[in-house]
Amino acid sequence: NIISNNNKKSIKNAKEIVNIITNNNNGKIVFGNSCSQLMFNLSQSIKKNLKKNNNIVIANFNHESCISPFERIAKDNNTKIRWWKLTNENDIYNINYNNLLKEIDNETKMVILPHVSNILGNILDIEFISEKVKEINKNTKILVDGVAYFPHDSIDLYNSNIDYYVFSF
Repeated sequence: NIISNNNKKSIKNAKEIVNIITNNNNGKIVFGNSCSQLMFNLSQSIKKNLKKNNNIVIANFNHESCISPFERIAKDNNTKIRWWKLTNENDIYNINYNNLLKEIDNETKMVILPHVSNILGNILDIEFISEKVKEINKNTKILVDGVAYFPHDSIDLYNSNIDYYVFSF
């Protein structure tokens, strides 16, 4: 019982610290053994809410753990995957926010993107993207992979207006 109570206290303290360093005012935190496992778990939890006409927008420059679980549930539910792709002009790749926004509509259930591109190293403007996506469809959930970003800078979850932010320590 003492060990159990100490563990509960440690988890509560950890959640309080994470809430402070991420400005997570709503206090909802899920701890897991890996970000890949958390992505899989999240994909399974939203599966029941997907319908045939819905779509999920995924950046094709995401880490694989942010792609395959959502491809799998989309296939199971006959939900469309729309790809936000890098632009390529004369073998120079760029990230174009307008190409993302063109993929969002009233049937978009989720947008999945990295905070930092694993391919180009660009830091995405999460607050801007969230604002623009929610202007098109306020019900679209935004999932951000913060694994490559979080060790280098702080994130303000409250003001970013994103729904899920996944990172590891």
